[in-house]
Amino acid sequence: MMRLRNKLSLCVIVFCCISTAALAEEREILLQRALAMIESKTQTLSAYKCRLSTVCVLGKTVEKRVYNYYFSKPGLVRMEIIAGKDKGAVLVYKHGIVYAKRFPLFFTLRFKPQNRRVTTIRGGQVDQTDLGFILSILKAPGRGLSWQGKEELNGQTLEIIELRDEKTKTGEPQKGLFWVRQDGFILKYELYDADNSLVFQQCHDNIQPEISFSPGLFKL
Repeated sequence: MMRLRNKLSLCVIVFCCISTAALAEEREILLQRALAMIESKTQTLSAYKCRLSTVCVLGKTVEKRVYNYYFSKPGLVRMEIIAGKDKGAVLVYKHGIVYAKRFPLFFTLRFKPQNRRVTTIRGGQVDQTDLGFILSILKAPGRGLSWQGKEELNGQTLEIIELRDEKTKTGEPQKGLFWVRQDGFILKYELYDADNSLVFQQCHDNIQPEISFSPGLFKL
């Protein structure tokens, strides 16, 4: 009887190990498929516009903005702030320069992208807002990625990717969650610190891909 119990216990352990290994392999396959979809979308998408919203947290300060957002390759960005901090301002990024204008001013200011007057409170830059930049976060070396499942949102099935980076400096994000649409467009991503507190969120709504923009849109 004891031998039978031992054999049954061994079978259970072996079965659990096989199941765990199979599940890990399946998750890795799903992760690589999702990453391939994101990369394909990034490479093929020449232009898009959307309603972009951000939340940025630094200590007790919370900075919120909503934009009309326009992107066109190779790296042209226009951001019209329609709600939140700096409402009414317009930012355009092209050729390594950020052009900014805000009512009631009628002239355009020029800044380097890292200038604090045109970044978030955590130093986020205008040229770090598009789909390609988000992909670069996922592909950065030394970061662990895992597939976390699926979620239904507004009639769409989104896949969730988790990022872990234990080697970041104190105060920098150590965890990220990315919600990926079936066509590879990242609808939302969030970054968290070591205490699992939100430090940044970016969401995309009303996405319109492959829009033909007038060149004048990226001039101020």
